[in-house]
Parts: sequence; C-alpha cells; structure tokens
Amino acid sequence: MARPRKAGKRTKSGRLSRAYRSAELRDQGTAEGQRHRSVLVNGADHALAATVPGILLARGYLSRDQHDAAQRYAGLHRTAFGPAWRQACPLAEAHGGPTTPDDRLIRLREALDELHARMTPEQRKAVADVAVYNWIPQWFYTARLGLRELAEDVAEREALISGLDALVSN
Repeated sequence: MARPRKAGKRTKSGRLSRAYRSAELRDQGTAEGQRHRSVLVNGADHALAATVPGILLARGYLSRDQHDAAQRYAGLHRTAFGPAWRQACPLAEAHGGPTTPDDRLIRLREALDELHARMTPEQRKAVADVAVYNWIPQWFYTARLGLRELAEDVAEREALISGLDALVSN
C-alpha cells in the first residue's frame, strides 16, 4: 500500500517545490546577522549588504552609476576568469579542461583589457579589491568610526572613485 502524497506545489519532475510563496517563510538569518546587515547599509535595503559596492552605495560613498559600473566590472571579470574565490579543487581543472580559450572568452578578456586601459594601476587595484574580491576598504572603517584619515586612506578612496568614474564614462 502506497503512502499518500504530501500536499503542496510540485515541480515538473513531481517532487515538492522548494519555492517560497512569501518572504516570511524565507530564512532571514539570525537576529544578530540582521542587525549587522542593517548597520552595514545604514538601514537601507538589506540586499545591498551582499556586496561591498552595495554597502558603499547605501552609505553614500558611491553613486548609482558607480555602483552599476562596479557590478558590471565584477561580472565581466567573473565571466572571463571565473569566481574570485574558488571552492573546487584546482587539480580538477588540470585534467580535461580546455587548453585554448574559445572566441567568447577571448572577447571577454579583450573587453576587460579595454576597461583596464582606462584606469591607472592604483585605480585597477582599488576597483578590483572592492568589486571583484569584496574587500571593505580601510577608509570605510576610518570614516565610520570618525577617526582621522591617513594619506593612504584618502589616496585609496580617490583611486576607487576615479577608477569607477573612468568605468562609467564609456
């Protein structure tokens, strides 16, 4: 005798769907994590806390155009070179992977080289640290805590802002 099917929406394969109907059912994390995200984005939309450019946008350090440029740069870099932080074994790529990049990959890397040509090395490092590697810059903490800015903090912030401005102007 077969047991009765559980009630609920099903996928094409017949399994129960995991799609949530409302945001209340979705796990929002612990109360501590929610407070941490809220502080990072200064009470703005919590989705902005997912990336450093989003945090800087919520705090007013980046404009919407600069944020969008950082997201496009990160997406192009991720597509051309893969994710910044690999979770797979690097030995797995050494066996059976393509030895020569295809035309699409070559075009992506050329487009990334064109973006790099618009920026100085300092700007490239600052933009990559924030957009690709999701590192919160030291000047953010300095400003947030109300500490005295060092010359390095000012230089790094200016490199990031001017680098993103170079990416905005197509």
